[in-house]
Amino acid sequence: MGISITPAQYYNIAQGKEINKIGMYFRDGSNVNKGFGFRNSILYFDVQSDQPFVTISPANFNADTEITVTFNANQGNKELTDASKIYFHSGVGVVNTASPEGSAWNKVVGNWGQDDGKGLMTKVPGQSDKWQIKLIPRAYYGLTGAEFPYWIAAVFRSADGGIRAPEHLVLLTMVL
Repeated sequence: MGISITPAQYYNIAQGKEINKIGMYFRDGSNVNKGFGFRNSILYFDVQSDQPFVTISPANFNADTEITVTFNANQGNKELTDASKIYFHSGVGVVNTASPEGSAWNKVVGNWGQDDGKGLMTKVPGQSDKWQIKLIPRAYYGLTGAEFPYWIAAVFRSADGGIRAPEHLVLLTMVL
């Protein structure tokens, strides 16, 4: 026999809020016999986030538009869940190419492994493990008037660079 629930509905989780784990134990109908996990501990199950790994707003922007990049640490392998600081280590690609993975790092902002404030994200108020940074691409990456930012690439990391979310290349195409 199994059990199937939709956590947000079952626990009446408010819209926009997330849960990371569910703790449970089992009992019989009379609540006399209880079943726990190893060493009589509560069993915990991870809940997969249904929110995106990265969001950019506004979705359509150009080099001179202020954008907000939001990182959800509850996605992927959750390496940065409960981090005290998260950095947006990023670069911009000024070459129009079909394979920007290697060229989207023409101009980089951030010093890997240094807690120096360059690329420091802020916690999203009221959101567990969501971080954001606001920037205007042209100013943030120090682009000249002739340079066009075709792509933005990013890795999200801890303050010391020892922990990072899985390599994540945020490939954003700018609007001309």
